Amino acid sequence: MSEKQLQRDVEALCRRYDVECHHANDPRWDRRGWPDVALLGTRAAAFRELKTATGSLSAEQRETGRRMRAAGLDWDLWKPRDYQSGRIEAEIAALSGRKPWNS
Repeated sequence: MSEKQLQRDVEALCRRYDVECHHANDPRWDRRGWPDVALLGTRAAAFRELKTATGSLSAEQRETGRRMRAAGLDWDLWKPRDYQSGRIEAEIAALSGRKPWNS
């Protein structure tokens, strides 16, 4: 699964659970290392970096994640295996305060 496909699947889940999803996608304006998506539900917010199965975080992405977590923000990495396992759906559903459809 490509990162673009994972992004589309995340956006579809966000629509299903009524979670706002902002995708940082313009390298001219977006800060290096900033997470791919910012998610805002009715119960919580989260920041996620998206990678392919073999993708890895850059030094800037690791540092941004460390700083976000130190500030008490919900930052993490999602890969295709997380979509396939249901983890992404469960986390997006939790942002909205709803149960995953697959549970």
